[in-house]
Amino acid sequence: LDEPNAVDMQAVKVSGYFAPIINTETTSTVTVKNQGTTPATTFKVKLIDSENNQLGIGTYSGTALNYGEQAEVEITWTPATGGSFGIRGVVEIDGDSNSNNNTTPVYNVLVQPEEVVSYDIKDEEATMSWQMLPLNHNAISSASQVVYTAEELGGADNAVWLSGVFYQYESIDIDYTTSVRILMANTEKDSYETFLPSADLKEVYSGNITYKGGETSVYVAFSKPFYYTGNNLVVTNVRSYNTNLKDIKFMATAPEDSDVERSLYY
Repeated sequence: LDEPNAVDMQAVKVSGYFAPIINTETTSTVTVKNQGTTPATTFKVKLIDSENNQLGIGTYSGTALNYGEQAEVEITWTPATGGSFGIRGVVEIDGDSNSNNNTTPVYNVLVQPEEVVSYDIKDEEATMSWQMLPLNHNAISSASQVVYTAEELGGADNAVWLSGVFYQYESIDIDYTTSVRILMANTEKDSYETFLPSADLKEVYSGNITYKGGETSVYVAFSKPFYYTGNNLVVTNVRSYNTNLKDIKFMATAPEDSDVERSLYY
């Protein structure tokens, strides 16, 4: 086995909000790891785009990181252009003898126009480990139905047109495509014992979704915008028959026993 280098910092991954607003400050987090034998006390971390333009920079000067220890560095930046592009984190430390691990994999973001309002629906218990919701790609077909509350969607009476949805996920496969349907309905209920029939739902998307490798997100633009009235919202995801099974984990919170009927799946 090769001996560890004396100074060797690794940039592990980028995380953070995947749908920032153009010309609006946002924060991304770069996870770094000390792979060297010398404790790391001070180093810089940059955020760059696909053309290596610097988007922001942060400095770590906290508790010394020993071999194998990780830290998170927050970087504040302001998107100047809209649309989809990849960002990466780069760690820089004096004397680093291994430049092959200084840059993270690409983390994709979709910068939204200024007039767009987005909702990040997750809580502190959410983890990137849930395979059943919203879609189970480890089964030949699957379906889920989730009730999102008015509070989670910005508060009661917050009527808006919904134009798409993001799903955060982690996958080891690259460019995996599968066919899905997404259906929605406004409701005053906060749970259901059974799936709503299709006749009570409005189809907003029917087509393919392509997943990239790594920890990132996929955006599904609705074929037909959905008018959300400000009450609770039912979202049904259906994955069509597909024998090409994949291990894809989604950012989600596992339903508690008392809350299980908000989330139905098979």
